[in-house]
Amino acid sequence: MKKDRADTELQRQIAAASGTGRPVAAVYTMQADPAALPAADEVETQVARLLEKVREQTGQKPEDVQVFGNIGSFAVSAPAEFVARLAQQPEVAGATASQPAEDVLIRPVRRRPAVPRTPSRKKPPRGGEDQT
Repeated sequence: MKKDRADTELQRQIAAASGTGRPVAAVYTMQADPAALPAADEVETQVARLLEKVREQTGQKPEDVQVFGNIGSFAVSAPAEFVARLAQQPEVAGATASQPAEDVLIRPVRRRPAVPRTPSRKKPPRGGEDQT
């Protein structure tokens, strides 16, 4: 079984979109030696080869692709199966969901009523009277 490099939010979005035809958006980071990142045009070539390989495996193609050559990453919007298969490729170091979780609010741990603070008294300026 191939290693899935998708984060948990991306895995959730893939599962939710499977069979619906809705596209899933993700950002991928290519495997590379940090001391010797390939040139931007080489990254574009690697991404094109990788996308073609996954297209042949799934019979699907991405709706949108954006390559960030200088940082060895790319973004894809594609059917769920394509996004999932792309995350399993050995050329991919990691895959992250482009869209945040539906609920990004920080929920309180304990609910309690808000208690207003008493206004603080302002201290008079130091030095007493104005020295003009």
